[in-house]
Amino acid sequence: MKVCLVMVTYNRFDTLMKSIDTIKKQVRPVDYFVVVDNGSTDNTPARLAEGHVPVELVIQENNLGYAAGLARGMEYASGKYKDIAFFWLMDDDSQPQPDALQRLLKIKDTFPFTGILSVTGFIDTIWKGPVRFSNYRRKVTKQVEPSFPLYEVDHALIDGALVDHAVVDNVGVPDGSFFMMCEDVEYCKRMQQAGFRIILLDDEAMMSRLHYGGGGGFSRSNLWRGYYGARNHLYIIKKYFSWRGLLAYVIRQTKYLLAALMAPDRFTRFYLRASGIWHGMIGVRGKTMDPKNY
Repeated sequence: MKVCLVMVTYNRFDTLMKSIDTIKKQVRPVDYFVVVDNGSTDNTPARLAEGHVPVELVIQENNLGYAAGLARGMEYASGKYKDIAFFWLMDDDSQPQPDALQRLLKIKDTFPFTGILSVTGFIDTIWKGPVRFSNYRRKVTKQVEPSFPLYEVDHALIDGALVDHAVVDNVGVPDGSFFMMCEDVEYCKRMQQAGFRIILLDDEAMMSRLHYGGGGGFSRSNLWRGYYGARNHLYIIKKYFSWRGLLAYVIRQTKYLLAALMAPDRFTRFYLRASGIWHGMIGVRGKTMDPKNY
């Protein structure tokens, strides 16, 4: 079973190298290692070449976001290698434990299914929106395999997930028009519609995510995350419509808008989220606001 790791990076060379080191330490090595540089301005491609790092580098001229980077890497690898069984998808600040790939493949061998196997899964609730599975264990009714803590969930993070190549053959790659936020949800919904399964290995300790691009509370990064999250989530609601999903969206965005009014930069924060809702309504796609401006 050949495994191709696709990792996306942008202006975080030192972090990227730490993550690459964790991949080199895998008990079960990856067969192909593709790094997609999303238009870095910190000279990442040249520095990788100078260090003779054993990766295949795919360079994009501009930062088109995580989903577009993954899509480009998966398409590149699929065109070059015809024996890929799984894609292992990762951001450049995700660092798996040494036995991570070995365990994921053991599960696939012991409990064969086609779809996505992730270490972070979510269930949908009306009042809270997507909720991390481990906090709401009783909400999940079907444990799919007694010998592993595996559960069927509504959607999962693609960061750190193992995706069957059959998924790519049937439903394609992540939608690059999201730029960022919610691409995981849409990709999982496409899988489910095609009959694939969304499976969670309930062991987040397997993957250390540094979240250097994130931030809680009223962080600056949550300004643009709020915009793209509101916009892309509404796009998903429209594409896979249900009244339950729409109600959950309205409740969730109302809570976020009210919370924005409590922030020091309340007007900017409220405006960006409201703009995201409006752009979701009229179908705006792609990179429409640059995070560097915030």
